[in-house]
Amino acid sequence: MGNPVKNNLILISGSGRSGTNILKRVISSNSRVTYVTPYFDPHFIISPCGVMDFYNSFSSTWSPFYSHYKIGHFEKFLLKLSKRSFFEILISRILRCFDKDGTTISIARYCDWELSKHYPNFEHHVNEMMKELKTYEYSGSWTGTESYSIKNKMQLTEYKERKVLAGILGKFISNCVSSLLERAEKDFFIDSDTHNFLFAKEFSELIPTIKLIHIIRDPRDVIASYMNMKNGYPSELIHSIFYYKSVMQRWFSIKPNFPSENLLEVKLENLVNDTNCVVNKACDFIGIALENKMLEVDLSKSHSGRWKEEFTDDEKAILNDALYDILNHLEYCL
Repeated sequence: MGNPVKNNLILISGSGRSGTNILKRVISSNSRVTYVTPYFDPHFIISPCGVMDFYNSFSSTWSPFYSHYKIGHFEKFLLKLSKRSFFEILISRILRCFDKDGTTISIARYCDWELSKHYPNFEHHVNEMMKELKTYEYSGSWTGTESYSIKNKMQLTEYKERKVLAGILGKFISNCVSSLLERAEKDFFIDSDTHNFLFAKEFSELIPTIKLIHIIRDPRDVIASYMNMKNGYPSELIHSIFYYKSVMQRWFSIKPNFPSENLLEVKLENLVNDTNCVVNKACDFIGIALENKMLEVDLSKSHSGRWKEEFTDDEKAILNDALYDILNHLEYCL
């Protein structure tokens, strides 16, 4: 498995609409920390077809044909994220002119993601990982081969124990992040892909020393924010409650198995009202010094308590009843 994977990746996560981007901007204002853009996350790690999808599916279900299918789709997904074709970019820009939210016709998947622009040698790291994953390939096809494809190759990837697979995939993530940090001349990279915490178990297996910051927000404010988003979240109250509860209940089942020393949970409200204290805790947790510019990030648009103004009395009653256990667990007043 080689040398242990170095941890220079800090995860920020939450329920969605909980303040991950705000916290990312605060922490990344430190001179030793970087991220890609305010609203850009890697997506090659936890998105469907990405690293965690491959890790879980390949380590639990294997056959020669299944391995061919999974390794092929995994490689194709990563290389698709690496560069975009001019045609896809052009068509997507045209579609956005007529439908900015993509609710009628969606644009190309991950259209704005060109990881090779952000991660130096990204394709090289993909190729090196594939060399470790693949056993050999040969000319051939089977009944599940892509329709009308030519010059078909079968890729056989022998079954690998979960621990071995974790070492290969963890090294791939670390190599990608290390290349980015070397170019940026920084020490830590922030990944705030919203639902990172739903893969906390997998992250701890791939990079055992990885650190996770979970930012919590009043669930009622989260749901109010869901309902005001134009896409990505439900717009109906009951659907939004179900979405939120599903995410948080899954997290509550994962949390006990994640190393407590590698987890920091902070509330958005505390970050806004007691910034110095919360940022100090975050700095100590990561292992960086507090810098004044970290305390200068504008936190005025956190919209704390918005639910009190945006919901009717009947809706507030529904919220408090449906979220009673979670509100108590997270120590928010009813």
